[in-house]
Amino acid sequence: PFQGGNGQLTFRQKTSKTGMFKFYADYSRNWFALQSPHAEEVTQTSKLELTNENLYLNSSFREILNDKWSLFAGLSYTRNTDDIQQNYEIEQLEQSAQGRSSLRHHVSDRFKIKFGGEYLFNDYDEQFISTDQESFPTQLKDHYAAAFVEADYYLSNKFVLRVGERLEYSSLLAQTNAAFRASLAYETSENAQISVALGQFYQNPIKEQ
Repeated sequence: PFQGGNGQLTFRQKTSKTGMFKFYADYSRNWFALQSPHAEEVTQTSKLELTNENLYLNSSFREILNDKWSLFAGLSYTRNTDDIQQNYEIEQLEQSAQGRSSLRHHVSDRFKIKFGGEYLFNDYDEQFISTDQESFPTQLKDHYAAAFVEADYYLSNKFVLRVGERLEYSSLLAQTNAAFRASLAYETSENAQISVALGQFYQNPIKEQ
């Protein structure tokens, strides 16, 4: 058998003539069970049961402060749990929270600059419980923070140069990285462009199940 439910909520509110606040929420819960022949005893069956629960929240705010400055800020949170039961049991919890904000300054018609920062928290927790009730826990936590600055310079009406620098820190790696990025774009028509980019990118190791 299978059972499931899902619900969503969307909210939008203008905070001023140029400001907008948005909020979105999504929640789901699913349950699944399956009876299959036992691997060793043909007269018996083995039951597999899976329960999943997921929550996602997202909010953002945009505002044009004046002719030169604009603001963006956003928050998000996600939480996912899995409970797998057979002859053993696996309990998994994965959650993350993120905050981001940026300011954009229109220096002139040809030059724009953007700077800001973000924070990301990741938490992964797993409990494996064997048939004799032994528990084997696994846990990973990471606090990630970054600050960035980038500038767009219009060399002409069709050529745009973007350069930027990003400073990142990960508590899981206990390491700080500086990453340079640059790109050049050329607009070939109203709906097409050609671009080239280079930069440095860092990624945390992927956890193995």
